Amino acid sequence: MTVRLPRFRVLAFFLGCGILIGACSTTDPKTVPTNLTAGQLMKNAQVANSEDDYENAQVYFNLVKARFASDEAVCIEADYNLADILYKTGKFAPARIAFAALIDRYKKPGAERLPPFIPTLAERIIKQMDEIEIKNLPPSPAPVDQPTTASSR
Repeated sequence: MTVRLPRFRVLAFFLGCGILIGACSTTDPKTVPTNLTAGQLMKNAQVANSEDDYENAQVYFNLVKARFASDEAVCIEADYNLADILYKTGKFAPARIAFAALIDRYKKPGAERLPPFIPTLAERIIKQMDEIEIKNLPPSPAPVDQPTTASSR
């Protein structure tokens, strides 16, 4: 009688490792076709972002900025999404700086050509970070009653 269980275990082990390695891999920017449009790169980035695959989302958003640097509207949308990833991953200090920089870009000439929703969303997320930080502050110590003395009456 031949026992096939060990072969099955070995096969299952290697299949599991292959799936885990494939699921954890980050896209190499050099392997992304250079003929993809900004829209296609943004779509790939947003799919990765919606799946909480922030490393791959960052790769695609940065590719948008590198390949389409002359398109300020596309770049600012990529910057917004990169700042949002910082926020989602709890990196509030750099997220706050990135969102503030986005808002400042709308105060410069040519801002009318940029997506109009970005500053509103950036301000909303800054408020959310403020609220989260306030909730996470340690409680203030209770005021200590000062004893009254005969001389202070």
